[in-house]
Amino acid sequence: MRLTLTVTTSLLLAAGHAHAATWYVDDAARPGGTGASWSRALTTIGEAIDRSADGDTILIGAGTYEEKLFLDHVGRRSLYGAGAGYTILSGGPRSLDVAIDVRTGSGIDVHDLSFDGYSIAIDDGTGAPMQVIGCAFHGGDGLRLVSGNHRIEGNLFEDMDTAIRITPSHSNDSVAVVDNDFLGVREGVDTHDTPADEPGELTRVNILDNRFAHATVTAIWLADPNGRATVYRNLVTEGWTGLSIYGGAGIAVYDNIFDRNLGDAVQTTMGTGSIVYNTMRDNGGAGVRCYTVVWNDTSLVSNNAMVNNHYGLWWDGGCHARAETNAAWGNPWGNIVGLMAPYDLGGNLTVAFTLDTKYRPKAGSPLIGAATPGGAHLQLDYWRVSRGTSPDIGACEYVPQ
Repeated sequence: MRLTLTVTTSLLLAAGHAHAATWYVDDAARPGGTGASWSRALTTIGEAIDRSADGDTILIGAGTYEEKLFLDHVGRRSLYGAGAGYTILSGGPRSLDVAIDVRTGSGIDVHDLSFDGYSIAIDDGTGAPMQVIGCAFHGGDGLRLVSGNHRIEGNLFEDMDTAIRITPSHSNDSVAVVDNDFLGVREGVDTHDTPADEPGELTRVNILDNRFAHATVTAIWLADPNGRATVYRNLVTEGWTGLSIYGGAGIAVYDNIFDRNLGDAVQTTMGTGSIVYNTMRDNGGAGVRCYTVVWNDTSLVSNNAMVNNHYGLWWDGGCHARAETNAAWGNPWGNIVGLMAPYDLGGNLTVAFTLDTKYRPKAGSPLIGAATPGGAHLQLDYWRVSRGTSPDIGACEYVPQ
């Protein structure tokens, strides 16, 4: 019995040591606190991080904290504020460069904090799992992440340069960017490759149910050549370019709304992927602008509604993606436009567009035999071409009136 009691006591002591602690921080607290309760709170977040251990939680009271935090400790921490707008990390008059610098460890959770006046709010160099939920970011860059199992949800990114930049890693993990608001940012989500990017590196990013408004360059920029991304059910409005895709090993863009942007709704040279069931309306550029030879026959533009844009579908020379059953109308400079002569509109284009009787598919054109009556019809009136008796305008030919 004594042996059993001894073993049981030892187990209880071990469990007590393993139990995660909670630390309290209040910038208005009296100096000299232990951090064990609100009445004995620490006055800085950095001190709480230094005292904490793997699995601990740090509760941060309302106030403004002018700090630069280093996470170079073993293990994972969770930081909770009193709410965005109440608990504020500030770069202050010193214009601190980074609010939270994650150097080592197994991850961090950040909830309900505001970040203001930093060059970079959270800089992650580890790729360890991170959750950033319910925070507000103002000015500078928001998050710089090495791709990993991150979840970025329910945050506000406002008046920033790049809100979220994701660097590829040798990882099959995924980044989830869900239900955030991006207001007045230069770039919302950016998966640009870097000089360190190597063949085989991979970024998997899921961009779901976000709202982007007034992006000054592009709301979503996917440029990791080996990356995979899902862009689903987002609203992108009143910015410059909605979505720019310059590379990717599997991009799915579906059920988004691109509305009243000054430039193109979507512009792409992606390798493989699909752009389907989206609405592009009232944009100053094209609904979908497809560039050059990067596209191939496995790419698909299908079942999109392109309404009242400057152009509907702008199909540049060398594109071989399939475009099927899109609906385009009210685009004054052309519902479907091929810019380069000669150009090839690619395999099995089966679209229903406004008939322009000045042009018709010529013999051998990939438009012949399309599933819609008369094939696809192009509006090219705006494009100045040499109009001899029978000029070659790619897949179509000019028919004098």
